[in-house]
Amino acid sequence: MTHMELATLFLSRCADLYMKNDGIISFVMPRSIMVADQHHNFRTGNLKVKLAIVRLIDLEEVSPLFNVPACVVSCRMGMGAAYPVEGRVMSGRLPKRNLDYHRAMEIMEKNVKAQFELGQAGERSFLIQVGSKLPMLAFGRSAYFERFKQGATIVPKSAWFVDIKPHPRLGLDPRIPFVKTSSKAIEKAKEAYKDVELSGNIEVEFLYVVLSGSELVPFGHLNPLVAILPIKQVRTGRYMIIQRSDARREGYVNLEKWLSKVEKLWKEKRGEKAKAMSIYNWLDYQGKLTSQNPSKRFKVLYNTSGTYLVSCVAENGFRTLRINGMKIRLNGLIAEAKTYWYETDDEDEAHYLSSILNSPFLDAAIKPMQSRGALGPRDIHKKPLEFPIPLYDPDDLTHRKLAELSKQCHKKVAEVLPALLQKHGNIGKIRSQVKKILEKEIQQIDILVRQLLKV
Repeated sequence: MTHMELATLFLSRCADLYMKNDGIISFVMPRSIMVADQHHNFRTGNLKVKLAIVRLIDLEEVSPLFNVPACVVSCRMGMGAAYPVEGRVMSGRLPKRNLDYHRAMEIMEKNVKAQFELGQAGERSFLIQVGSKLPMLAFGRSAYFERFKQGATIVPKSAWFVDIKPHPRLGLDPRIPFVKTSSKAIEKAKEAYKDVELSGNIEVEFLYVVLSGSELVPFGHLNPLVAILPIKQVRTGRYMIIQRSDARREGYVNLEKWLSKVEKLWKEKRGEKAKAMSIYNWLDYQGKLTSQNPSKRFKVLYNTSGTYLVSCVAENGFRTLRINGMKIRLNGLIAEAKTYWYETDDEDEAHYLSSILNSPFLDAAIKPMQSRGALGPRDIHKKPLEFPIPLYDPDDLTHRKLAELSKQCHKKVAEVLPALLQKHGNIGKIRSQVKKILEKEIQQIDILVRQLLKV
């Protein structure tokens, strides 16, 4: 359901309710119906409603038109898919939106007849103009598609994300610092958890740094969040969950107290639903927390949603936080659910990937497949990895150049971020400023990525 396209659902429902066999229905649709995976059944005529595309008008190169690339699709009721289908391809720069139709047709730069056929790449399909070059999608997913994973579902936020505070009377003990629910967690909490504020001491080995999509900027990140996570590293290079009974048995008195509060909160807020899934199973939903490997040196991260694709490389090890002159040693980096991550010990591979994921070319390539919200394109998820990004090859000069450019960009961003944070409170503004500062480097990266992916 996360990839449902409302326009397609609406078209299918209208056809089901109102059309008779051999009837024709036409809609203006997002152009993503031609390529995105969630429209495969629509393209191939495998919906419950027997509906076949019979005409297509490609409006991708017409602007200004809509906020998302568009097309016009006509479908016939009661017949199976049959290709090729007739259509037209148009392009042109209009002086304004909502222009008179006849005036728009007069100034259209291109308005030609075309035929569209169904292309196949493995289990994937796409619509393509007969005789035109295959889209990048036709060359298959990246080998990194299965290697990138979505981050952990660390919710309810009020139970896990904390600020470290010196105790009003006892000060700060770096071994068992006093913590309370993070003000950011309360701000972002769902309505049912707005009133939740936990506090107490905690063993420092259960304090981790966490990055979500909201902290990512191109080639860097803002200060990570701090979270209490009941996990410990095991020999397999993974984490394991520590439940309250485990904490008691292993002598973690403060963690046991904190988990007791969290369990109580979970039962109060979830009611009967709490019986179906414990707070621990929810925290490690689909293994998204424990599958992260603390022994790997680097994490490549990018955002799961947003207007623009952004990525950075982050080191996976311990972090030191200074509070009132005291050092608090925080544990390894955890990727949160609003990010996708890939771990590696190869620094060059990590930066190679971050260069590609920050390229304007790849960002533009995913736009037709993104769903849109009120503020523009939203869901990203694994769409960047639908394209044939090759595995890193240290013997390939282009790969090495991309890695080196990313390192340069990360260094530059680390130098300018403190000043940008003081000047701007908005993450979108910070990201746009970073792009301006890195304009030359990003242009070089984009040229290399085009060479790499323009198959």
